[in-house]
Amino acid sequence: MKHAFTVTAVAAATLALAFLVVPVVALFLRVPPRDLIHALGTSAAQDALVVSLKTSAIAHAAVLLVGTPAAYAIGRRRFRGRALLLSLIELPLVLPPAVAGIALLVTFGRLGLLGGTMSALGIDIAFTQVAVILAVAFVETPLYLRAAIARRSVVLPAPEGPTSATTSRPTVSSTSRVNSRSGMSREKWSGSIRGST
Repeated sequence: MKHAFTVTAVAAATLALAFLVVPVVALFLRVPPRDLIHALGTSAAQDALVVSLKTSAIAHAAVLLVGTPAAYAIGRRRFRGRALLLSLIELPLVLPPAVAGIALLVTFGRLGLLGGTMSALGIDIAFTQVAVILAVAFVETPLYLRAAIARRSVVLPAPEGPTSATTSRPTVSSTSRVNSRSGMSREKWSGSIRGST
């Protein structure tokens, strides 16, 4: 039974690894490395790399600046509705990429929920670098918040108050009294035995 479980676990791990690695390998096998290196030297590829690096850096900085205090506030204490809040935070993780893109478009597009108001103010987000930053942050924020909240929930010590102090000290003192009494009773018992002998 144990051997069958081990074989099944190894097969599942191999399948998962192949599912993650084979598409990446196929991407490099599709295009020869020489052609790929040559394509990276073109101006279009360099512009795309610059835009990707810039938008990713801005999105990461925004997630850190906003997500860190948010994770601290959520992870340091328990409150009503916390489970629902955590479920809403992790909701983007279960959305397909196409659905996530459509959700951002109907929110920040020109005819979207907030896009119309922003367009009236002269702010256009759709099909701009700001849209790329929002997309990266939309995907990254749940991952960062989940890890940061779990870390805060584990690392932060319990608050010390009068209740914890009063409950811990009598326990130690009562234990010491019991030990001292038991030691005195042992001495008396041993003395009586010596006297009788």
